[in-house]
Amino acid sequence: MKLRHCIAMAVFTTATSVAVAKLPPQTEEQQAAVAARKAAEQREAEEQKRALERVTDDIARRYAQLSGRKTTPNAASAHDSSIPRAATQPMQRPQGGNEKSAEAHSADTPASKKK
Repeated sequence: MKLRHCIAMAVFTTATSVAVAKLPPQTEEQQAAVAARKAAEQREAEEQKRALERVTDDIARRYAQLSGRKTTPNAASAHDSSIPRAATQPMQRPQGGNEKSAEAHSADTPASKKK
């Protein structure tokens, strides 16, 4: 039994040391490839953002034409004054009274007691 524990401990220690081992530093070519990939991803994200803004502006313009409302282009980035006051105020919880609602005691009606 002790031999099995020793073998298991040796295997576990070896596997752990292999998993923790450090990789060699990246070469200059690898670093350049990573930098180029990050730059390409950044350009792609900027292009997608601009395309999304264009589509959003087009949708807002069409909505304004159909509904007769005036909207500003890229309303999402408009000044905070475009946000309704109610949206910026914290929500108030309903204040409950001491009386039960009609649904709470509707089963106590004389009609239900006759059954």
